[in-house]
Amino acid sequence: MKRKVAYRKEQKISKYINVILISAFLLFVFFTFYQVYKSDLLRAASYVAGKEKSPINAIKDVDYGIGGFQKVAENNKYIMFADFTTGEIKIEELITGKVWYSNPPDRENDTVVAIKSSLSAQLTVSCIDLEIDNLKEENNYAGSIQMGGMESELIENGVKFWFSFPTTGVIIPVQYTLNEEGMLAEILVDEIQELWKERYIVESISLLPWFGAGSLEDAGYLFVPDGSGALIEFNNGKQRFQSYAAPIYGTNLTMGVQKKNVSEQIYMPVFGMKCNENAFLGVVISGETNGNICATTSRKLSSYNQIYTKVTIREYKFMTMDREGNTNTSHGSDHTPILLEGQNYAVQYFFLDKDEADYSGMSKNYREYLYNKNALKKSKLADEQYIILDLYGAVSIEKYVMGVKKPVVTAMTTYDDVCNIVKELKECGINNLIINYIGALDGGLNNKMNNKVKTESILGSSKDFQRMKKYLEEEGVILFVETNPIDIYKNGNGYSLNGDSVKALYNGNAFCYKYTLDSQEKINESRWRLMKPGLIPGFFDTYAQSAKKNDVNNLSFSRIGEVLYSDYTQEETFASRAKTKQYWEEAMAEAQNVAEHLMVHGGNIFCATYADIITDISTSGSYYDMEDQSIPFYQMVLHGSNVLAVDAINSSVDYHMAFLKAQELGCSLKYNLIAEDVTDLVGTEYNDMVSYSYEYWKDTIVQQYHMLQDANASLSGEIVYHEQLNQDVTMTKYISGASIIVNYGEDAFVYDDQKIEGRNFLIVKGAVE
Repeated sequence: MKRKVAYRKEQKISKYINVILISAFLLFVFFTFYQVYKSDLLRAASYVAGKEKSPINAIKDVDYGIGGFQKVAENNKYIMFADFTTGEIKIEELITGKVWYSNPPDRENDTVVAIKSSLSAQLTVSCIDLEIDNLKEENNYAGSIQMGGMESELIENGVKFWFSFPTTGVIIPVQYTLNEEGMLAEILVDEIQELWKERYIVESISLLPWFGAGSLEDAGYLFVPDGSGALIEFNNGKQRFQSYAAPIYGTNLTMGVQKKNVSEQIYMPVFGMKCNENAFLGVVISGETNGNICATTSRKLSSYNQIYTKVTIREYKFMTMDREGNTNTSHGSDHTPILLEGQNYAVQYFFLDKDEADYSGMSKNYREYLYNKNALKKSKLADEQYIILDLYGAVSIEKYVMGVKKPVVTAMTTYDDVCNIVKELKECGINNLIINYIGALDGGLNNKMNNKVKTESILGSSKDFQRMKKYLEEEGVILFVETNPIDIYKNGNGYSLNGDSVKALYNGNAFCYKYTLDSQEKINESRWRLMKPGLIPGFFDTYAQSAKKNDVNNLSFSRIGEVLYSDYTQEETFASRAKTKQYWEEAMAEAQNVAEHLMVHGGNIFCATYADIITDISTSGSYYDMEDQSIPFYQMVLHGSNVLAVDAINSSVDYHMAFLKAQELGCSLKYNLIAEDVTDLVGTEYNDMVSYSYEYWKDTIVQQYHMLQDANASLSGEIVYHEQLNQDVTMTKYISGASIIVNYGEDAFVYDDQKIEGRNFLIVKGAVE
């Protein structure tokens, strides 16, 4: 009985404690939000009372003059109009009569949007409030125009606006100009003024968030450059899902703790919209390293389908972690200098003719834009399709040596093995063969930085290496020797983990990790660091000169086409992603001047200017819930200019489906291979390479090669059209007039009286459009 009474008393005490804790938590939350609200409320009141004067005067209901659109520029294709009372613009196509509005003309009828003023905005500005460590967001209609903060000026071929925000003391200048392609919209970054810098500084700006927005009555889609490309259908009923938003060229790896990348990234700074019979393509032509593509369907934020870009002016992080990336109780914010000094953030809008008003037309216009800018390689290798073998040379494995466990460099594919593989495949009729030799240099894979062509003795002598190279040349096989200029695993060869690696935004070490296959947990024992961007050109130069000295004519650089990051080591030596991109391009240009051919992986679009071969390219979007269809936009832009190869066929769950996907996209086939016994890799950090056995995959490689050659004898040059014929069937048409129909389904499909069996394909010459 006493125990029951005591137990009940403990229960009551426990309940009281829980009530007190919950009440305290709610009071804390209320107090926090009240302080933020109070801060803004008091500041707004202080403007009126004159207690704390804003550097920008707020004038309610200012008279901007006569409302309505006025012509501000015209050429032989377009007319630009501007409304000097609302900041709106519109573009009229003279040929089609289509009018593109910066803001929905019927927005007053919207019953979904929570903040009506947002539909009238041409900018959304996010500022860092340094006093309360938070972000404050305003749109230019409510925060500037209605506060009397807009000024305008006619300029050559267009109009310029200044939007002043009294509550934050910032002034954002934008301008719109007409050209032969369409309209150029620019945020003039160098002219941004932060008059209250001790309190508010600009973090990001969304540009023309409602331009061309499609209504509930319109039909069409939004094109996002997610992976190979994806479409979001207008009014698709997916408003409960997360909107699309992603950074151009992928995540900045030094912004914080790294996480497993489970989605595709953006490789091209483009976006687009098809609306009924018309379409536009947007290309971020300046400042793209800090751009983001954002898109959402109707009934989520408003009654409209919208796509636009947002530029990060400063990188900002609310500090909740220590130098190793662990949770910390101390708080504070950190931010970078302005990221795009000397650059405008500029978006070129291309308005497409009616016969090009789809994603095929968008890809054509972007390809032509790149050609006109001399930004595509036009490699002499691009007319063929190949079998590309990533052969893994040596890896370091933990083994017991005289009772002591230590890393031992172990041969996976020796120089002699390479010759034997080529000999066997040549005997099987494989001619178009490219070898990318990975981990073939001193120390093998993931060891010291290899900035010189120095052979690994476990794989053979330097004479064996030269003998292998000579044999491959005689057999017409193109050999690339790969090095990694980005990732630092160990000290050595003049590079230091501590001295030559970048720092994260929170001034800690910027680590990268491998992740477990099952739970996707990071493996702390297999982490590495990233090279300072400013050291990359020197690395490339040294390696290229060493390769030339050793008669290695073709160079392969891992990671250079996949990642783009900042360096926060010191403020005076800070390197933004824009600066890093310059380093990458400088390095590739140097290597291109020395090497006969250049190979990269992943393929951020600026690499296409220099690389003959781009492997491991995305073959789909990320399959986000918001998306409706993946498209091969990336391949449609680059096919015929660069050799494109899919990720390793033998890394796929269904290698035949991976083969069909390569056929649909016109890509070369790639395989990851090891010649020696792979059992040594079981249970090591290289466990995912156990499936790379050459002996196991040899017959599949031969079979798929002959299917590839038979199929692609008439498929070459540019891809001019792509269509999803049904859920399981696609058609890809080439400039030659031939098309390939790929049936991914189990059942047969009939096209133009020709039967295509399930999980198969058909070449059609002179296919109808």
